[in-house]
Amino acid sequence: METAEFIRTFLEQETDDVSNVTGAWGTGKTHVWHTTVSNFTNANDTLKRPRERYAYVSLFGIDSLDALKLRIFEELHPFSKAPKRAGVNPVDWISPVWRKHFKHAEGLPVVGQFATALTPMYFSAVNKAVICFDDLERRSLGLSLTSVFGLAQYLKDNRNCRVFFLLNNHELTEEDRSTYESYFEKTFDSSVRLEPTTSDCVEIAFNDDPSLQILKEYAARLPVNNIRILKKIRRGYVQLEKIVGGLRPEVKQQIAGTLPLLAWCHLQGENAPDLSFALETGSYKGISDRDKWTPTQRNWSRLIESYGYRMTDNLDSAIAKYVVDGYVDSENFLRAAHERHEQALVDEAHGAYQAAWGKFHDAFSDDEEEIVSELKEAFLDGVEHLGVQRLNSLVLFLSDLDRSDDVKEIVQAFITAHSKKPRKFWDPAEYSDFHTKWHPAVTEELQRRYSSLIENYDIIETLELLGKHEISPNEAVRRLSHVSTEEFVSLLKNTNPTNHRNVLRGATHFELNTHSPEDNDLRVRLSEALSIIAAESKIKALMLANWGVQPKGPTE
Repeated sequence: METAEFIRTFLEQETDDVSNVTGAWGTGKTHVWHTTVSNFTNANDTLKRPRERYAYVSLFGIDSLDALKLRIFEELHPFSKAPKRAGVNPVDWISPVWRKHFKHAEGLPVVGQFATALTPMYFSAVNKAVICFDDLERRSLGLSLTSVFGLAQYLKDNRNCRVFFLLNNHELTEEDRSTYESYFEKTFDSSVRLEPTTSDCVEIAFNDDPSLQILKEYAARLPVNNIRILKKIRRGYVQLEKIVGGLRPEVKQQIAGTLPLLAWCHLQGENAPDLSFALETGSYKGISDRDKWTPTQRNWSRLIESYGYRMTDNLDSAIAKYVVDGYVDSENFLRAAHERHEQALVDEAHGAYQAAWGKFHDAFSDDEEEIVSELKEAFLDGVEHLGVQRLNSLVLFLSDLDRSDDVKEIVQAFITAHSKKPRKFWDPAEYSDFHTKWHPAVTEELQRRYSSLIENYDIIETLELLGKHEISPNEAVRRLSHVSTEEFVSLLKNTNPTNHRNVLRGATHFELNTHSPEDNDLRVRLSEALSIIAAESKIKALMLANWGVQPKGPTE
């Protein structure tokens, strides 16, 4: 990187000067500085100026020139960080001692004044040093820009120091920016602006960690030059990857693909789309609003499309929630991840099954056994993820080849694999598309399974939903047609305060609303059940009287 070479030249030169690197926040100015200094000192046991020391000073929050001088003294160290021989410069070992005492002393009223008064004494130890000032734009208002520049010039001219600034000049106040521009030529001997590419920033944020390779590839597709954002993306990916554990690789790949885009949007990276806009990509709303898009939104759409993000599913939504909330709801996130895991299994099964048909569709072959064998193998391997239509197409094919034994085998395998599916899965009406030719072996099996299964609904929940008008009376009759009076008695006595009123409202619904024999039959059973309960005690009789229920026989 050009900036690293610029810093290295600064460190190697003999002359004292003042230089700077400017750049936007998060572009890696501090990282490049520390890395270059570390590499430089590791490669140079003896510097060209052997007694030279080093101080890195963040100006963040510093509010006076005296405080800045003290901070320089506190941070002053030999480049080596530790003495290598006896008789080192006294400042090298006394600095930590002074640092500790001055930090405590400044907190005491009288002693603090004394410590501050000693500023000239300990600052006199600052000489022949490389001093890096960072975060100039974040200093407190009590420390003026001209004071900092004046100190830098003093250190250069009178203390044989080399001074380096790391700053984002675009974030200076209007007044500071004017001062910066006015004093630039007088203060700085050289300057360079750090404008790293996305590739540079990705390499810094992710290093050479092979486990992050997929994440790096996706992140590199975005115009992100903020290392802080990329490091947050890295931490988020590592956290989410641990949660999904041993799920299908497609789950981790989707996390690696979705997280960089949504995190960049939420953290408002430069030129990033709004998060809500990204999440609506591919949705009906997103498509229907195209005519209303501004030029900026059209650019966002092109960027998102080129990135490869097509449509938001449940896992993407879970990732977005994590990005916005700052923490992960492990249970809900894992539920969405498992959903994607299952979809990956389905996709794999369909892909393998479709590929097996290639032997038949894509070449002339007389090897019936080979074709049938591969089709059966692909079907049986993925049978739990293949649907009724896939079964039907294979049965039709095998029947045309007069392979009745194979038909029986795959139909039985399909029934076994899907034995726990709900009744609706087996309903022939669900597959009544007139464009499809259905084999009798399939439709008969569907009807047999459908007829043999009785849907089990929660009876109390059904009455509650009816009482809340969330299901129709016809649906309630259908669900409760098999429930006896005795079952109603047992269940109705186990309501709770949260559902009691709605359950009773549902149980008495048909007293005034009977439109068919089925309605009346259910009304009679519910009425008898409530009357039996009312007869159990006077308190129950009084309570149910409010609902128009009369006890069956004398109350106890």
